[in-house]
Amino acid sequence: DAILKNKESVAVSTTEREVLDNAYNAVNADYGGLFWVSGYMYTQHSRGDNIIGMDFSPSYTMEQSKREEIQAQIDSRVEELLTGIPTEASDYKKVKYVFETLIEQVDYNPDAENNQNIISVFIGKKTVCQGYADATQYLLWQLGVSSIVVTGLAGGDNHAWNLANLDGEYYYIDTTWGNTHFLGE
Repeated sequence: DAILKNKESVAVSTTEREVLDNAYNAVNADYGGLFWVSGYMYTQHSRGDNIIGMDFSPSYTMEQSKREEIQAQIDSRVEELLTGIPTEASDYKKVKYVFETLIEQVDYNPDAENNQNIISVFIGKKTVCQGYADATQYLLWQLGVSSIVVTGLAGGDNHAWNLANLDGEYYYIDTTWGNTHFLGE
């Protein structure tokens, strides 16, 4: 709620930094469209040696008016991209469509501006694994397919991909590795 409404600060129910960090990471995994926030700060309140409260303060990368302007551009591009798949298609066809559309229309480029979010995909058409994963998740949610962004190591390097629920079963999707530019071809 704090991030969606661009709140400066909000009290949270935990007093543990690790719990707050896990919650923040979970929100980012569930909502790949959060292009206007990058990290957070927190303030702990104490009485003597006891921590009695904590505030969460998101770090925004832009003002709300700029966010709304960019969101309108993203919405227009997403509408254009999704015209090629009917909403009644199977989950498999939706995932395949999103995967193929992104690898055909978006280049892998580590120098791309905003490459850690969906701006690089929908506006810049150049991204890295985080942008691909966020955009894949964002498009799948638009099509009614539940998915999250997964981060970890692949070949010893930081990487991002997706986990999606297709007709009750979970599958991993790695749009980055489907792109021939990433593979050096």
